Amino acid sequence: QTQGKSPPLPQLLGQWWAFALGLGYVLPRDHVRAALAAIVRHNWRTNFRGFVQQPRRFADDDEKGLLNCTWPDGGRPEKPILYCDEIWTGIEYEVAALLLQEDMTDEALQVIRAVRDRYTGNQRNPYAEDECSYHYARAMSSYSLLPVAAGFEYDASTASLRFAPRINQEHFRCFFTGAEGWGLLAQKRDDTGQTNTVEVRYGRVSLGEIRLVAAGTTDNANVSVMFEGRHVPCSRTLAKGQHTVRFPNPVTVHAGQGLAVTIA
Repeated sequence: QTQGKSPPLPQLLGQWWAFALGLGYVLPRDHVRAALAAIVRHNWRTNFRGFVQQPRRFADDDEKGLLNCTWPDGGRPEKPILYCDEIWTGIEYEVAALLLQEDMTDEALQVIRAVRDRYTGNQRNPYAEDECSYHYARAMSSYSLLPVAAGFEYDASTASLRFAPRINQEHFRCFFTGAEGWGLLAQKRDDTGQTNTVEVRYGRVSLGEIRLVAAGTTDNANVSVMFEGRHVPCSRTLAKGQHTVRFPNPVTVHAGQGLAVTIA
């Protein structure tokens, strides 16, 4: 958060949670972006030399991190909130996920790298980031980075899957979970087109439609779907750069099977 004399900006924990639930914007997007920019501008520190971390110290003097709260315009209360001068990985990951959501990728990766550099195993346990204690639940906000980076959403009620990576778009691969199974998503993109694959490793995943983003494609692009060595009939619409590939009947991908969509 940032507090001070300037006009208040909406703070963003609720917006982060809304994105995680697939609800989209519950706050005006321009306000969200302005608040994020202010948080990075005022709360990001490249070192903590001369700064008093209190009541607990979670970073060494030459480490980087994102403070919980600052007063860039002055006006800090005599007795501010208890943990304002600390850095929490659970908040850093939340802010980083929102930055990725808004395509502020450099800033997001900057925050993520700072956390991971503080927990390499040499100076702290990489599997137990300090919050109120080891294994504290707040650090689980790190999981929100994965679906945001992958542009991943899955709605079991409509058998709809969206996969549109925000980073490493030429070669992206990640874990995903569905309602009844889990597996791997992958995207490969080059000058000839793009292929996205859904590979199930456990259980099953039902697919009625897949929504993808392919750079530079038009309504005239060719779309083909392969499942277990055979072509799957489909229809395709393109709106605002997103391809929606629909199947006449949902395709159920079981463990050990994969489905591939190619747009060229």
